Amino acid sequence: MSRSAKEWSNAQNALAYLNVADTLPHRSEGESVLLDHIPQNARRILDPGTGDGRLIRLIKSIRPEIEAVALDISPTMLKSAREHFANDSTVKVIEHDLSQPLPDLDYFDAVVSSFAIHHLKHERKQSLYEEVYDILNPTGIFCNLEHVASPSVELHIGFLSAIG
Repeated sequence: MSRSAKEWSNAQNALAYLNVADTLPHRSEGESVLLDHIPQNARRILDPGTGDGRLIRLIKSIRPEIEAVALDISPTMLKSAREHFANDSTVKVIEHDLSQPLPDLDYFDAVVSSFAIHHLKHERKQSLYEEVYDILNPTGIFCNLEHVASPSVELHIGFLSAIG
C-alpha cells in the first residue's frame, strides 16, 4: 500500500477532507470549467480518485444518462460514494490504489479527476497520464482539476492558508 493510500485509509483524514471540500477557494469555478469541457457526446466517464463521488454527482446532475466508473482507495470515501450511488446502476464504484496501474476498464469519452492526482509521486503521475491517454476514445478528453506548485514560498503559504 502506498503512503498516499495509507493516508486516505485513515477515516479521520478522509472525513476531515470531506468536511472542508465544499469550502476550498474557487473550487466551484474550477468544477464549472471542467463540466463545460466534457463533450456533449460523452457517454462514459472515469473518475480516478473519486473521493465521495463529488465530480460524478455534478456531472450526472446535468447529464444523468452518463455511465461512470469511480476509483478510490479510501474505505471512508468508497463507503460514501457507494451510498451516494446506491440507486444508480450507471455508476460503478471500484476500490483501486492510483499508485498502481489502472485496471482494465475499457475505453472512456472523458476522464475527470479533482484534487487526487497530486498525491502521487511524479513518476507515477507521468505513467498515469499515459494510461489515461491509452483509454480515451479518439475524441475523448482528460480534465484534471488540481492545484499546482506555487511559484514562491509566500504564495504557497497563502494557498495553504486559504485551504485551511
